[in-house]
Amino acid sequence: MTTTTLTPREQLRAATSPAHHQLDDSLGERRLFESPQGYSVYLELMHFLHASSRESLTWLSEHHPHLARDPSIEQLIVNDLCELAADVTIPEAPSLPVWSNTTSPSAHWGRVYVLEGSVMGATHLLKTLKRQIPEVTATRYLSATPGDAKQRWPKVIEALNASVVDPDVAIQAALEVFQAAHEFLRQRSFS
Repeated sequence: MTTTTLTPREQLRAATSPAHHQLDDSLGERRLFESPQGYSVYLELMHFLHASSRESLTWLSEHHPHLARDPSIEQLIVNDLCELAADVTIPEAPSLPVWSNTTSPSAHWGRVYVLEGSVMGATHLLKTLKRQIPEVTATRYLSATPGDAKQRWPKVIEALNASVVDPDVAIQAALEVFQAAHEFLRQRSFS
């Protein structure tokens, strides 16, 4: 009998797939890419998640300098939000979530996995945005990621899989990010 050991990425993917699909469905139901106001909610969500996970993203840059970002994704999102602010009202952001584990490298990997995965999805979202609301030009975040993501994601996964990761801690941290996203969207409605 052969025992197959899953990589950290495979463990995270298997454990978070239902949460990922729920979030995708929730974003689709809200039709965030059909109006500038909806798009601003999407950008607010991305800013909220990146700001709340800044410590993990900093940890990644410090421990894996080849994965550091310049400019930061968070700054690109802020620039897009500032541009959109002329056209839509952006409410004050909710308070940032409190993560159950803020110091463990495994927890950092869990949050990084979700955020880097969200950047991968930007390729599809940029096409959707341009098709649905072509008048929106605040696309620094979505535009900066497509080429970068194709090269970056394999490097992130390679670093993740080469690390000693406690799967329970990483999975818990990743699921907390998805939960924070759902909570943010629950609080944020628009018409």
